[in-house]
Amino acid sequence: MDYSWVERDADKIAAGGMDVRLGGRPKPANDGKFGRIEAINLNTKQVVWSRRQRAPIASSLLASKGGLVFSGARDRRFRAYDAATGKILWQVGLNASPSSSPAMYSVDGVQYVVVVAGGGGAFDAGSRSLTPEIIDPAAGTTLWVFKLLDPAAAEMPQ
Repeated sequence: MDYSWVERDADKIAAGGMDVRLGGRPKPANDGKFGRIEAINLNTKQVVWSRRQRAPIASSLLASKGGLVFSGARDRRFRAYDAATGKILWQVGLNASPSSSPAMYSVDGVQYVVVVAGGGGAFDAGSRSLTPEIIDPAAGTTLWVFKLLDPAAAEMPQ
């Protein structure tokens, strides 16, 4: 996508607020898929797999030792991918777009993955104009916590 700066005239600048606004617009002849995750082999510098979707990615990615990759998108979906193939193994709808980086932690040998949804984020704010049909409801900021059933076997959260 191509980002362009939209400047305001002197009267609007004097009235206060931001001097410039960042707005996204699709490149000509795009296919309408703005979200993309690619796995790259750092030794060969070759793309191992690629996943594209309509909804832009709204969080960073988190890779686990058990072979999972977690990511959230503007369609309010938080997904777990197989790190080797890119196949979606699990997904859940959140109350709003993810607005944080996912994180993992362990308590008494049990692993959890967490992500914050709602409250807005840089990825979300910069991509709303690209997918106006994706509505982010007026929802509160929520911390979502998912328990991994068996991290060693890369089983999905509950």
